Amino acid sequence: GVIIAKYFTVTFLLDRSSHPDYATAGTPTVEDNPMPAPVVALACPHGVINFGAIVWVYFSRWVMGLEQYTAGVSIVSKVPGLRYLVAPISVIPVDRNSLKRRLQEPVRLTDEKGQRLSAKVPRTGGMIGIVPDGIAGIFKSKSGEDVLFIGKKRGLMRICLEEGAFIMAGWFASTNEMFRIVTDPFGCLEWLSRRLKVSLFVPLGRWGTPVPHRVAVTGGELARRGLPRPLAEVRGVAALRWLPRAALGHSVIPY
Repeated sequence: GVIIAKYFTVTFLLDRSSHPDYATAGTPTVEDNPMPAPVVALACPHGVINFGAIVWVYFSRWVMGLEQYTAGVSIVSKVPGLRYLVAPISVIPVDRNSLKRRLQEPVRLTDEKGQRLSAKVPRTGGMIGIVPDGIAGIFKSKSGEDVLFIGKKRGLMRICLEEGAFIMAGWFASTNEMFRIVTDPFGCLEWLSRRLKVSLFVPLGRWGTPVPHRVAVTGGELARRGLPRPLAEVRGVAALRWLPRAALGHSVIPY
């Protein structure tokens, strides 16, 4: 995590006065007073790979007092190169049951004897991270444009409202500058990627290789906590679409 952060020069911006639950964020007391779970961290935009969001996973324990599960397709754990990158970020399936189970999982702060766990022991449970624009965020990403592509599905926001999750919309500027992708002009690979639920493309980075361009990445956060409600009573889910855009004022484009 430290190596990636230095390669890209990653900076996180967090306004502790923006929400009461941010009071201890990034302070020495956060280890004993972590952010109240459940928490959903939205990493925007997807780009080819959101390295800023990956760095966030490594440092979230010292910022929020929690370590997240990362929702993603399981095949990334089998791709040469990528599997070593994602191994430490606790990848879980992107389905309703899995997401709700992890959000409902109690945060483990003490061991069987009631002793406080050391910083060396992972503190997962109650927090997940996810990239909301998925495959569209890969195929529609363009260098020079910081844009988030949101579809019509509202499943994730419904889960957040049902669980009363603390929603952190994070925008990582310069994500789309790391790579450009090679794909067909007819959208066939994007269509096939959606059918197979795995992205098929060729990433080009530094020197025309899969090594990302070295850019400065700045991550900003905006937060809102949902209210626990039965699914039948959830209303106004579409209203939460403003969250990623409000993070740093970037464009949100429906498709």
